[in-house]
Amino acid sequence: MPARRHILVISIAALVMLLSVSTCGGDPDTFQGTVVAPLATLSALTPGPELYATLTAKAGDTQSLVAARPDTPTPRPATPTPRPATPVPRLDTATPRPPTATPRPITPTALPSPTPQEAAPPVAGDAYLEIPQQVGVLGETWTLSDLRVGLHPQKVRVVWEVTEDRTTAPLTEAVEVDNTTSPFPWRGALIDPSWGAARIDVMMSDTYAYNIPLADLLPITMPGSSTVTKVGVHPTFDDALLGFSIGLSEPAPYEVFTLTDPVRIVVDVILKP
Repeated sequence: MPARRHILVISIAALVMLLSVSTCGGDPDTFQGTVVAPLATLSALTPGPELYATLTAKAGDTQSLVAARPDTPTPRPATPTPRPATPVPRLDTATPRPPTATPRPITPTALPSPTPQEAAPPVAGDAYLEIPQQVGVLGETWTLSDLRVGLHPQKVRVVWEVTEDRTTAPLTEAVEVDNTTSPFPWRGALIDPSWGAARIDVMMSDTYAYNIPLADLLPITMPGSSTVTKVGVHPTFDDALLGFSIGLSEPAPYEVFTLTDPVRIVVDVILKP
């Protein structure tokens, strides 16, 4: 029985050596594979399952072996391809402002000189002939308290003032007439040259002159005016109608309007410049 074990051990050792020689390419000094113990060590081992666990040689009992194959280089990790860095916008970066344009100098444009306008030609006096003008209202009675005439640089103003303190004035109608075609009625059909070539007849409705002796005060002559000749009473045939006339050396433009506080009726005869 022991002889069989020795034979088995020797056979296994020979097989191992044979495999080692074939693996080394016929060179007994080189070995590739698992390092094993010398034959002397193997012959002392007890065969059995423990043999497979003790085939690896210890560090002090192994022969110097030369690796037959070149070392397999350790693969290096692949170098990753660098990606272009994406710029991260800064939160504190202010929005750039557009460049301020350099202001251009303003070249003043010469404006054309305005063409002087000619003064409007004065309206001819005869344009007012036979055109009545009215101011004031009906519905109240009035009392004449004063009559005055004033000579101004550009006009002659005739004012009739009443006693009543109201916001309106008596209804008054004025009309300029040609003294030749419409003669003053005091002398019937005869022409009174003292009135001039024309006159303005003024009629006031519902107006009375109880306290003014008109026959004693009128007419009022105007020696300082070359346009207005005199202011006098115009006869009427209605006791509720008070009439006056303004004599003109020639037809002239005029205006009629009212004033209040006190209430007045005004006629302005426009003089020639």
